[in-house]
Amino acid sequence: MTLGQENIKILRNIIMINRTMRDGFLHLTLHHNDRLIKISLHKLHIHPDHRQYDDLYQEGCLAYAKAYVSFDGDPETYADLDWFQAYAYRRIYWRLLDLLKHSWNYVQAQEISADQSQATNLALQSQADPSASQALQKADLEHALRYIRAHSTPLQNQYLSLVLDSDLTNAEIARILGISRQSVYELRRRVQEVVKRYL
Repeated sequence: MTLGQENIKILRNIIMINRTMRDGFLHLTLHHNDRLIKISLHKLHIHPDHRQYDDLYQEGCLAYAKAYVSFDGDPETYADLDWFQAYAYRRIYWRLLDLLKHSWNYVQAQEISADQSQATNLALQSQADPSASQALQKADLEHALRYIRAHSTPLQNQYLSLVLDSDLTNAEIARILGISRQSVYELRRRVQEVVKRYL
């Protein structure tokens, strides 16, 4: 690297250190780069009549200014302008996408909490805690088994217990229950009908 290139690199670092958010907003307005924000909003299907358009537009402006401050090159030079615009566009797009995801999760959590049933509370907890998700799955399974057992004959319940508790073949189940293998197949078909009614 020559002495001139080193000086240019040092000057660029000094310029980078002195860039502020205010400079980013000035660059945004003076160079009409708000089109990057509008393109990002359009790509995310947020149009001017959307209820969050103004808020998201302002967040896009903030993301542009932050991109201006954090850009490694000099956004004022013609050589780095294309790189900066691509960088700023990515930063704006991803920021807006994150905000939309967070607002969607917030709305979804509010909809769930409006109903105060036990299953709903478990569903709400499962969003925040993976172990609660396992508890919800276990509760669903227990509810399904209670329904199936309540709507099955005693022989069907015995078959269900053998299938769920042990890894037996149909021939072994037939021997334990004292029925033919054909009867085991019929028993299985009837249990499947009860399960279908539950689902």
